[in-house]
Amino acid sequence: MTFGEIVILCSQGVITLGAIVWASYFKKRAENLATIDDLRRMTEIPEGVKSRHVRANAVHKAQFDLEFGFYQKLWIEGHHLVTLYGESGHPEFDNVEHLRNLLEATNAFDQLLLSAGPFISDEIGRSFHALPSAIRAKSNKSHEIWRQTMETFNKTGAMIKKRIAEMHVLD
Repeated sequence: MTFGEIVILCSQGVITLGAIVWASYFKKRAENLATIDDLRRMTEIPEGVKSRHVRANAVHKAQFDLEFGFYQKLWIEGHHLVTLYGESGHPEFDNVEHLRNLLEATNAFDQLLLSAGPFISDEIGRSFHALPSAIRAKSNKSHEIWRQTMETFNKTGAMIKKRIAEMHVLD
């Protein structure tokens, strides 16, 4: 065997070995790309579900915050109204200024209740509506009206607590 034949034989061996290595490399590379593609497709579904859940939770949290904010405002104004009514002790007022304050507070409460209407539960809205109605009722039974007003107001508070507890918001 001549030196030229040895060089050719070695060259063929190197080329064959290179072809085997390259073929093995490209096969492994193709497997890796297929695995990456499979993983991408497998994670698209859970990521899509997660993304929809995050969006839905953000909307729910915004609705919760809005509704809760109205409940806070209504409770504060309702408490103010009940306090004013309680100070009077009866529906026939001798003090004109106190009557004016009570009527203004009642009207303000009604306006707040109207603006909150679409954002609060119907049941709680009806319960809050009973408050100014009871205060405006004309009756000689002021103690009975006061008792009913307080009972309604306390029931409304219990309904708000229940409603808030039902509205789970996950972060």
